[in-house]
Parts: sequence; structure tokens; C-alpha cells
Amino acid sequence: MGSDEAAVMLGKRGGEAALLKSHCPHLVEVHCVAHRLALAIVDVAKKSPDVSSYESMLNILTTYFRRSPKQLSQLRQDILDQPKVKPPEVHRVRWLSMTQAIDNIIKTLPALLKMLEDQAENDITASPLYEYLKTYRFMFMTAFLQDLFTGIGILSRGLQSRDLNYEKMTMLVHSFILSLKSTYLVDSPEYGPKLGLFYVKLETHTCRTWDKY
Repeated sequence: MGSDEAAVMLGKRGGEAALLKSHCPHLVEVHCVAHRLALAIVDVAKKSPDVSSYESMLNILTTYFRRSPKQLSQLRQDILDQPKVKPPEVHRVRWLSMTQAIDNIIKTLPALLKMLEDQAENDITASPLYEYLKTYRFMFMTAFLQDLFTGIGILSRGLQSRDLNYEKMTMLVHSFILSLKSTYLVDSPEYGPKLGLFYVKLETHTCRTWDKY
């Protein structure tokens, strides 16, 4: 039985697993490996000031649109091909939500910048958001994290497959670690596709808003 590590599930006395074992003595309870992956990402993210800053910006941006349905409606109107777009939001316990948040940022960035610029003079929240979204650091982190979380997402889905066993789990984790090392931890890093595209656009001076990202 796979579960998170909450006491209500794995508690020795009153946990769900303990109650089930009273009827099925051979039941084996384990901490879900996909959930452990998410918790590991949270721990790593806490140690990176750049990632923490990026996460804070996403959550401020989410709050900015939540407090005003009119602003969210305007954003949707500005990007007619994305009528169901949502503001970016990251759930700390489910850090893989970062993937969707980053995708939403990329899809809406030109419209976001235009809206925030228009409101910067009269809104104390819009102004710093607008300035941050224009920075090299923000664009770099967006591309870097999109590449990184694409790989993490593949690993997470693999760890949730129905036919997962110890051998397959070990292979998935080792393959992911090897991919990280060969991409980033070498003398001449081979950047992921999105970060590579970012540098190409940087060299050709076309990465201002990623309107064709």
C-alpha cells in the first residue's frame, strides 16, 4: 500500500494502513516514492535563494489576479487563444505544480507585461512585478526551471506507474540523475532545450518577451 507519510495513513495504531492490516495481515505499507520525490524537491528548493525568489514572485502574481476578477478577465481577453488560462500558482506540498505555473507564465508573458506596465503607475504591486518579469534572472530561471521540471515530471509519472517495481524505480532514478549530471555538471554544460533557446534569443536580442517562445 503506497501512501504519503501522514499519521492518518501510516500511524501505527489508528492509521489507515494499520486498520487494513487487521483484515489483511500481509499488507505492506510504503511511503509513496512519487510523494517522496516531491518532498525532496521542496527541501532542495528551500536551499536556493533564486528558486525561492521565483516561487515568491509566482505566488504574488497569483494573489494579484485573485484579488481582482476584472484583471484576470482582462488577461484572458488579451490572449484569446487561451480562454481557460489561469494565473500561475505553486503548491509547496505539490511542487510539481511548478510545471503548469511556468507554462502559464510563458503563454501569457507578453499580455502580463503589457497589463502590469499599464497599471504600474497606480498599483504598488504591479510595478515591482513588472520590473521583475523583465529581468534577465527571471527569464533565465523560467527557461532553466521549465527544462528541469520537464525531466522531473517524467520521473514522477514513471514512479506512479501501475507496473512499478524496485528494479524499474532504481532505473528511473539513476537515469534521471545521470541526465542531470551530463547536462549541467560537466565542464561544458549542454543546456536543456528551453534554456538553450533562451541563450540563442539573448544573442540575437529577441528574448524581450518570449512572444514566440
